[in-house]
Amino acid sequence: SEKNWEAVGGGQAESEKKYFFINVCHRVLQEGKARSCPEDAAVCAVDKNGSKNLGKFVSSPTKEKGHIQLSYSDGDDCGSDKKITTNITLVCRPGDLESAPVLRTTGPDGCFYEFEWHTAAACVLSKTEGENCTVFDAQAGFSFDLSLLTKKNGAYKVGTENDKKSWNLGLNNTKLSYYDGMIKLSYRDGTPYNNEKHTPRATLITFLCDRDAGVGFPEYQDNSTYNFRWYTSYACPEEPLECMVTDPSKMEQYDLSSLVKFEGGSGGNWYAMENSRERVSRRKYYINVCRPLNPVRGCDRYASVCQMRYEIKEGSLAETVSISNLGVAKTGPVVEESGSLVLEYVNGSACTTSDGRLTTYSTRIHLVCGRENLVSAV
Repeated sequence: SEKNWEAVGGGQAESEKKYFFINVCHRVLQEGKARSCPEDAAVCAVDKNGSKNLGKFVSSPTKEKGHIQLSYSDGDDCGSDKKITTNITLVCRPGDLESAPVLRTTGPDGCFYEFEWHTAAACVLSKTEGENCTVFDAQAGFSFDLSLLTKKNGAYKVGTENDKKSWNLGLNNTKLSYYDGMIKLSYRDGTPYNNEKHTPRATLITFLCDRDAGVGFPEYQDNSTYNFRWYTSYACPEEPLECMVTDPSKMEQYDLSSLVKFEGGSGGNWYAMENSRERVSRRKYYINVCRPLNPVRGCDRYASVCQMRYEIKEGSLAETVSISNLGVAKTGPVVEESGSLVLEYVNGSACTTSDGRLTTYSTRIHLVCGRENLVSAV
């Protein structure tokens, strides 16, 4: 479900700590701790005394010094003939869809707030191409793999009004192109048309995101060209998930975005090993924080945790998938107690309980504060 973004209010005095809720080009959603926010507020502050409108969405984003600038104005009164305004500067950070906006400065009279937000959403759109039926979106740090739509036996049949004749509509091609949410695949050099130039027939398939479609099915668009439209969940990018949380009892904020591993970055995924004496019986777990795993052969593309086992192949141990999906990141971290958080991943692969009940795998990861361990073993 859609949620507001919650900003990190760094540097606030203990007595002044607030929740800051932000929406982009839209008013704040009145839900959860933002339920009391004014209806038309696009930025809202909430503390023990109530809520305050820090600005409305009244003007479109602008580009300032290479960054995107959002200016929200006409907030609550803050003095004689003054109203609160807020500026949000969005800075391109490829691969990062989890970081929260951060409060940088506030005006001495409480009439001005400034936030900075490092996010892949602020990166320039670019067209990319990929091989082997995959394509990588460098801005989002996420790859699309359409090879899972390949039928090993047979083909997808799309009926038309005239299906008594047959032509070659293009030769095999595995190069995908991606731009602004659309994935395209072209087949060229088919049977020539009976025109003066004998132009070879060609086919264009456009893959569009539908998270509920599963594999989906190609649809023929018109009779003048061989264009197909294909709604499928495999064309869907990662959904942004904020990886921070505020402890409501102490107003302590925890930001786990620095632990997120994104594709194209360094380090691949986090992993944990079982402490079994015999390595062949050990299980290895690939883990990411607040987003899907970077591609691991055999692991589900949406999985945030995947279990591997070891097999002896040609005299040496080799990794192979044991459980492809131990859970999907649907929600951010939750505070258990001061200095202790839990991440819960749900809706993994199907499994059967000891009493025969069919369910799905889920995983909990407990994170405990260790001030001298910025990075530690899982």
